[in-house]
Amino acid sequence: MRWQSLVSRPDQCDRPDPVRNMKFSEELWPKLHRPAVFSHPAALWHHVAGDFADELLLGGQRVIPNKALSSGFVFRHETLRSAFEAIL
Repeated sequence: MRWQSLVSRPDQCDRPDPVRNMKFSEELWPKLHRPAVFSHPAALWHHVAGDFADELLLGGQRVIPNKALSSGFVFRHETLRSAFEAIL
């Protein structure tokens, strides 16, 4: 069965197990052979960017693709590490 036939309208689709930015950085930067550049304390970002830091750098949404999962969608890469290994 095709994914398009399971869902009647466009839907937000994200990873089945969302992670925080720190975990994302810990997985990404070593794959790129680079140091983690955004591992600075939140207080520093607030001092530099104010409310903008909350909205762009520090804030987030814990989006879980319940509709996709309940419709039987199977993610090709269920973990962040497997996705990075496939694309990097």
